[in-house]
Amino acid sequence: MRRSREPVLHALWRHLRRLFKRGPDNRQRVTGGPGYFRKTEAGPEFEWVVSAETGPLAGLGFGVDHSLILGRSLKSDIAIAIPHVSRQHARLDLEAGQLMIEDLGSSNGTVVNGRALTGRRALQHDDEIRFHDIVFRVSHHRPRGQRQVGLHDQTTSIKIPDSGDDTGSGQRG
Repeated sequence: MRRSREPVLHALWRHLRRLFKRGPDNRQRVTGGPGYFRKTEAGPEFEWVVSAETGPLAGLGFGVDHSLILGRSLKSDIAIAIPHVSRQHARLDLEAGQLMIEDLGSSNGTVVNGRALTGRRALQHDDEIRFHDIVFRVSHHRPRGQRQVGLHDQTTSIKIPDSGDDTGSGQRG
């Protein structure tokens, strides 16, 4: 009777992964999560994108078009497989087109722009979200058809009142 080496190799691989604190094997990821894409790839248009700047997901951007859970669990929408991140660490929500973040009672907390997050908070373009040493950057892109009005697009009219004073007429009486 011949024994398969696969269970032994799998157990050895799990041990080595724990020893070197590597993230989980991508084959174990839950399918059907958010459609993440590399910054260089063409992807669907999202109004809000959260991009990982450090950690195991560095270089990946995640389009936010519905509520997302970020955490260590493989069942999270965005799985961050490091020990300092809680299983369900934080939630991103869209409320009337505004991206909101909420800490879900994580052990190490969530930091937004250098300040500890308490309760829910609205996020803005270029905000920094930090989970221990993992950094995400928030990007806001205007939907197609909307145009931002800048100063160069505005016209300002200045009306000079007629003072009735003839000192500026250059005539002598």
